[in-house]
Amino acid sequence: GDMDPKIERDLRATVYGWLAFTFEMCRQRLIESLDADFIADLCAHALMDSLARVPGIPAGLAEAVSPQQR
Repeated sequence: GDMDPKIERDLRATVYGWLAFTFEMCRQRLIESLDADFIADLCAHALMDSLARVPGIPAGLAEAVSPQQR
């Protein structure tokens, strides 16, 4: 079904923000020799946490990113 444009906008902004965060964490890994598994876990959980906080997301997405699915 069609998603409310405001929710779609909020999800898009959230994903773009997460991409910037992930890019910076990868950059920091190169500079600081951070553990790749740590970075991967951190970035994955950051995406799921941020998506779950978008009000009005579709039920299927909310269920997929819920803490019970991790």
